[in-house]
Amino acid sequence: MEKRVLISVFTVSALLFGLFCVFPMSSALSDDMKIKDDEHLRHSFPMLDRKRKKRAIGAAIRVVIPIISFVTSNIRQAFGNSGTEKSHQQLIDHFKQIHDELEQQKDELKSINLEIKKLGSYVTYFHYESKIRDSLWTLREYLHNPNEQNRNIFINKAAGIDHSIRVLIDGLLGQNNFSPDIMAIMQDATECRGRNKLLKSVHSVESLVMTGLYVRREYQRIAINATEFLKESPFKNYIDTSVTKLEKRLNDKVVECYADEKNVGVEMHRILKAKLTQGREVVADSLLEFLEEKYDNKKWIVITQINNSGDLDSVWTGGFHQATVKNHVVLALSVDRDRDFTEFKNLIHAHLKEFNIPTKSSVSPGSHKWHCLGSLRIEEHLKRFLIPVLAESGIEIETLVSVDTHPQKDLIIKTSKEVEEQQVISMNNMPYIPQSCLYKGRDIRFYSKPSYWMILIPTKRLRNPTKCSYSSDNLAHQDYGPLRNEYSQAYLSVKGDSNKEGAYIVMDRQWRNSPGQKWKFVNGQLKNGFGKCFTKWSPVYQTIYQYDCHHNWEGQKWYRHGLQIANGNDGPFQCLFFDGNVQNNPYIWVPEGGICNTLPSFLWYNRNTDCEDAMVIPPSTNKSRTLRNEFSRLFLGVEAGYGRVKPWINRPTQRWKFVDGLLRNDDGKCLIGKRWYVQEVDCDSGRMGNNGLWTYTENRQIRSYDGYCLSSGGDQYGYVYYDYCKDESSQHWR
Repeated sequence: MEKRVLISVFTVSALLFGLFCVFPMSSALSDDMKIKDDEHLRHSFPMLDRKRKKRAIGAAIRVVIPIISFVTSNIRQAFGNSGTEKSHQQLIDHFKQIHDELEQQKDELKSINLEIKKLGSYVTYFHYESKIRDSLWTLREYLHNPNEQNRNIFINKAAGIDHSIRVLIDGLLGQNNFSPDIMAIMQDATECRGRNKLLKSVHSVESLVMTGLYVRREYQRIAINATEFLKESPFKNYIDTSVTKLEKRLNDKVVECYADEKNVGVEMHRILKAKLTQGREVVADSLLEFLEEKYDNKKWIVITQINNSGDLDSVWTGGFHQATVKNHVVLALSVDRDRDFTEFKNLIHAHLKEFNIPTKSSVSPGSHKWHCLGSLRIEEHLKRFLIPVLAESGIEIETLVSVDTHPQKDLIIKTSKEVEEQQVISMNNMPYIPQSCLYKGRDIRFYSKPSYWMILIPTKRLRNPTKCSYSSDNLAHQDYGPLRNEYSQAYLSVKGDSNKEGAYIVMDRQWRNSPGQKWKFVNGQLKNGFGKCFTKWSPVYQTIYQYDCHHNWEGQKWYRHGLQIANGNDGPFQCLFFDGNVQNNPYIWVPEGGICNTLPSFLWYNRNTDCEDAMVIPPSTNKSRTLRNEFSRLFLGVEAGYGRVKPWINRPTQRWKFVDGLLRNDDGKCLIGKRWYVQEVDCDSGRMGNNGLWTYTENRQIRSYDGYCLSSGGDQYGYVYYDYCKDESSQHWR
């Protein structure tokens, strides 16, 4: 991590200026210095008055002595020779009681320990703080009334100021052998709650040292009547060396105070529960303020929404922290503070000009009713579409997708300063949303036009930019290239690579880089490298040919809808799909009556496989890994209790670890083979049969102890099969 100099007062130039230049007296005596009488003076060290000292010591006595007595009596009871020997269980119970009692007092003991440390700091260093402040006070008296008496008083008070400065600096550096480490105590006192509190605490002692340096310079000017001093002296060298050490030490302490985010969800739940009665706007503001203070090395995005309300269907990727109270959910995401993603944001916007959300999915052939796709299917389609731009940029993104009838009421977004402008890519109420549709979800029903929200947030760079076979320029500038079907992983091709009219269009698993495999959408038509058009001969006969291009032929009108290829641009339309076996029946066709959905057989990539292969998956913190199928290039995950392959959407269910023969995901669930499928179950190695114990083989198969393997590539809905083992790409996992 790039370190910046966080210590502002203690810079070399400031110190040299303070030591060897005479600046106006008014600067030291201005209101900014806020020097007051001792009884009102604000001290640099944690002040403990007599009552507080007594309370700290008394608390220690009240807590520690009973604990000592309790532990002693229990040990005597456990091992006392009372005539009957204690059973093993009784001994365990006694020591468990001791452990529980100590656990109850742990926070109190920690607080007492901190008070004692503060008391030690106060006792050790307050004497030197007082000497510097007294010297400054007598200097002010002399400057206001410069007579011989006040001069002598000041000289006597300031005579040992070098030593006081050294003691304080050594205390900050932790190099006073028999005295407390000032910076470490302040780090404990602030409980590392963000950098600002630690910086402010250390800054107060820095200011005291700077005051001492100013008084020392005035002492030399007044006592020895000199305005210029030697450029080199032991004290100056000591200060120069100490400045460098202090800069490094404070930076290191600040880095130590970069709180990890493992408890964010718990803290979010506490704030949500405490503030919810005041409204979700207050919740969002309070949470953002808390996160910015405690985790201030990051910028934050906070989203609150009503979850599963009957009007809202929402999904989000695994990088979000989350908390839920009743039907209210709050999400929070941290992003790098010093990273500027403006260029990436522009790249995404350019890429999304080609994107249409395939929100409509036909209920049945010939039906005029359409399902509105739910948030999960839209998210999967979006992630598929973004693969090339993510592969090229090396940027990690998090997404939230919501389908909502009341977005203004249900969704609230709060961000750190400048985050929304530079990073949040928000799209809502797109013009190509269908005017009306019947939304059928598991728990929700829409009978009116819903609003679709997609929020994309780049969070960090995983690697330097690279190139793959797809450019994110406008579609009109795209060169002729492949159209690859996700289900079959085969390419749209002219049979025999013929340039003749009437040649069949088929699927070919081999990429030959030939004119008959290169396609481009031009003015509502799909042309290949021969200059021929993709043609559906008649409404009844659905087989596809290549033919000379005619702009008035309905069978030659083809448009791209996201990753779909549709015969028409508006209203009920038909989509190109392939769900057959390339070897047995490679012919492509369009279903009669109009069927169009987001199953893999309807999805067509205008790129080769190198973009998927260039994808960078962010590393896991617990050494779990992804398992990507070599055939489908999709990732092993779980949906609705079954193993499936899906595009990378950064879910805990997509990260796996082999543990004692179990295949466990980051959601804490394991896989077992059941009939021809694999299911998600609770992990229990003692009860798991051979169908739930797995090994990762040398040829990259996931084989059960029963001798069956996980297989992908044969199911329209992405189900993973529990199949006979074969050495083929559909059973290879990387």
